[in-house]
Amino acid sequence: MRYGAIQHGSNPKIDEIRNAFPLWLLEQSQEFKDRLAEQYNRSFNCLCVRSTIVLFSPSPGLDREF
Repeated sequence: MRYGAIQHGSNPKIDEIRNAFPLWLLEQSQEFKDRLAEQYNRSFNCLCVRSTIVLFSPSPGLDREF
C-alpha cells in the first residue's frame, strides 16, 4: 500500500479528532485547561526573549561594500 493511500485512509479519523477535541476541552476543568495551555506553550512556542544583548562582531576578510 502506498503512503498516499494510507494517509488518505487516515483523514476521516484525523477530522473526527479535530472536531471532537474542542468539545472534549469544554468538559475539562479550568485548572486542567490552564495546565494544558502552559505545557503546550512550553513545548511548542518557538519564540523566546533573549536574555543577552547580541553584538555583531566584525568578520575577518568580510567585504563591507558587498
